[in-house]
Amino acid sequence: MHTPKHGSWLNLIECAFSKMARTFLRHIRVKSKDELKTRILKGIAEINASPSCSDGTSSTSAWLDT
Repeated sequence: MHTPKHGSWLNLIECAFSKMARTFLRHIRVKSKDELKTRILKGIAEINASPSCSDGTSSTSAWLDT
């Protein structure tokens, strides 16, 4: 099975890990794997509490003009 490295699903995963690293995992120290797991699950719950959705029809010019 061939898995392309440029696939859109891989980009989504990379973006998710990047967002975690820049937000709730930034500058933390944990004492155990359980503490890290707890922080990750809490951060994901916070992200999911206020989702932002896109219908894919907006363009950059629409928000640049405002």
